Amino acid sequence: MNPNDTLGAYKLTKRLAHGGMGEVWEAEGPKGRVALKIIPEFLMHDRALVDRLRREAEAIRRLSHPGVVRLYDFGESEGRAYLAMELLKGETLAERLSRQSPLPVDEVERIWRGLAEALAYVHAEGIIHRDLKPQNIFLTEEGGVKLIDLGVAKVLDEASLTVTGSHFGTPAYMSPESFRDSKNVTSAADVWSLGVVLYELSTGHLPFPGTTAASIIAKISDTNVTPQSPALIRPDLPAPLGYFIGRCLDRNPAMRPLLGMASHFHAAAPWATSVKIHTAVAGCVLAAFLFGLLWAKI
Repeated sequence: MNPNDTLGAYKLTKRLAHGGMGEVWEAEGPKGRVALKIIPEFLMHDRALVDRLRREAEAIRRLSHPGVVRLYDFGESEGRAYLAMELLKGETLAERLSRQSPLPVDEVERIWRGLAEALAYVHAEGIIHRDLKPQNIFLTEEGGVKLIDLGVAKVLDEASLTVTGSHFGTPAYMSPESFRDSKNVTSAADVWSLGVVLYELSTGHLPFPGTTAASIIAKISDTNVTPQSPALIRPDLPAPLGYFIGRCLDRNPAMRPLLGMASHFHAAAPWATSVKIHTAVAGCVLAAFLFGLLWAKI
C-alpha cells in the first residue's frame, strides 16, 4: 500500500508501522483521522478466518474504557480487510524504554495501575489480549496508558500457527502454558505478560533473558529457573508492587492474581497489613518490657 491509496472509505496518508501480521496507516475517513490496521493478504484466502476476525472486531467495538484503544470499524475492500481505530498521540512503551530503562518508580506505578485496570475490564468482557508487550502498550501525551492491538491478536495467532507454524506472540512475554497449548490459554496468560512487562520496567531487563527464542522459551518452561526478585535489584521498589510481580510470574495460572481496581492491589499482599500489626504489637511488648525493668529498679 502507498500514500493516497484508498481502502473502503479511508484514504491512506502515512504508514505508522508494519510487520509480518499487517501494516498500520494513518488515514482520513468519514469521522476524521484514524489508525488503519490492514490485515495481510495471505490471510484473506481463509474465509473462516476473516469471519472470525469480523466477530472478534464486533466484540472489541463494544469496549469503552479509557485504557483501551477504540475500534470504530471493520471492513473489506479490494480483497483486503482492515480495522479503523482511534488515532493516538504519544509513544509506545517500547519507545519510552528505548530512552530510559528502568523507569522511575512513580512512572512504573502509574503504568501498573493503568494496565491492570484496562486488562481487568477487557477480561470481564471476555477478551484476552494474547500479545501484551511494550510495543502494544501506548503512553498518550496526556499521561494515559492504553492497550492496543488486542482481541484480534488471538485470531491472528491461530492463523500464524496454521500458516507458518510459529507463534504470533513474542516469546519473552508469553506464559509457559502458551507454548504448550496456545489455542486454549486463559486471561491468566495476560497476567503473566503483565508481570514480565512490570519486571522489565522496574529492573531494566527481562526476567527470562536469552539470545534466541528457543533459549527464552526453555527458561520460561523450566520450573527450576527462577528470576531474581525485582526488590533485590531495585531496593526502592514498593513492596506491594514487588509482591504483585512475583505472583504474576507464578508458573501455575491458577495462582496468578485476579486483576481488579489498582486501589485494591495493596490488599493482594496480605503480609503488608500483618507486618504493620506485628510491628505495632512488637513495639508494645518492647515498651512493656522496658517499663517493667524501670519499675523493678524503682
